[in-house]
Amino acid sequence: PPARANRHALNRTTRIPMKFKSDIDIDFADRQQVLDLLNVTPASIIRDGKLVKHNTGVYATDIPVDPFVGSASLDYNVAEDRGYMKLDLLNVHVYKQVKSEEHLVKLMQEPDWTKLYDSSICAQLIHINNHYDTLLKMPEPVDTIPRLAMFLAVIRPAKRHLIGRTWKEVAKTVWDKVDGEKLKEKHIYEIGYLPEERGLYKKMQIGEQLLYFAELKGLSNAEARKKVKYWVDKFEIKDWLNKKVEELSKGMQQKIQFIASVIHQPKLIILDEPFSGFDPQNAQLLVNEILKLRDEGSTIIFSTHRMDTVEKLCDDIAMINKSEVVLSGNKNDIKQQFSNDEYFLQFNGVLVNSNHFEIITNTENEATIKILSNKKEVISDLNNQVELQSFSPKIATMEDIFIKMVQTNS
Repeated sequence: PPARANRHALNRTTRIPMKFKSDIDIDFADRQQVLDLLNVTPASIIRDGKLVKHNTGVYATDIPVDPFVGSASLDYNVAEDRGYMKLDLLNVHVYKQVKSEEHLVKLMQEPDWTKLYDSSICAQLIHINNHYDTLLKMPEPVDTIPRLAMFLAVIRPAKRHLIGRTWKEVAKTVWDKVDGEKLKEKHIYEIGYLPEERGLYKKMQIGEQLLYFAELKGLSNAEARKKVKYWVDKFEIKDWLNKKVEELSKGMQQKIQFIASVIHQPKLIILDEPFSGFDPQNAQLLVNEILKLRDEGSTIIFSTHRMDTVEKLCDDIAMINKSEVVLSGNKNDIKQQFSNDEYFLQFNGVLVNSNHFEIITNTENEATIKILSNKKEVISDLNNQVELQSFSPKIATMEDIFIKMVQTNS
């Protein structure tokens, strides 16, 4: 905890708009002791449609306060979008083991990284104790602080597609940030756009058209020809190069439009209903290419009404109703918020309602329940009733959330 003389280290300041979404995590031996010294406002989060106090987040800047909740009147995601910096003050009890400043300096020396690969030691480490198998899947060792920081990012649900990739590849997603420049004419060459309505020349041959669009986006003729060959081979459309657009099916036109949108390897890709006109096989082909472009460092924004696609592709979402954003944030966080304490279980025996849970669906040896008290009491009650085989949270699907939001905002 800070000394008494430093209690005003976090003075309230005028809000400054931020270029990037961000927050700061600070670990303390005694979080409450620190909070007693500071003039801060607790952050808020929306759970089950209600604004409640965030477990760890606070603001040291002026932010609107909900008088009934006693915390910020904005969900922390909304506040972040508006430029408010959230501080997460955390209790880390291991700091109570530190005996003195000299002891801390000794502990902060370069660690023996080989011990990380001892499963018995890894099992005792906060944050990574359940991820030893993932540690072994990384092709290069975790042997520096930056690599450890990147590994902690990789094991988060939204970044698990990076498991097994080199640290250079991981760094592109975890560390690299946009340069913050205002939009200029030169950025046209770093943007790819796929409109819902076709933007192709109907009388022009496919090969000539792809070459034209590639050069229009700044590639030399030699580079453009190389890129056209790459995408033609990948999508197996060599036999179509001399055909005109008007001779193609809707799905094939969409393939050509997609290639034209990404052929110059743009940093920002905007896709408007990209799967329109595709059969399931070609839709999956496009999904694979979009994920590959993301993994190579492109930022991708796309609109869709297909919630199965949102489940597969999105890290973050925004739902829009009548030109207003009605829900936004990390996809997995939102799914957790809408899950309503429902659990799926498999068992042997006869299950009946209790004071600790309510049965929502119940078929032979399987049921969905809503818990009404703490999980420990629920599991104890279940074990008294039946032979419990599995017990897992039922996470809301994006389709469930979409329907609920449409009904709420009708």
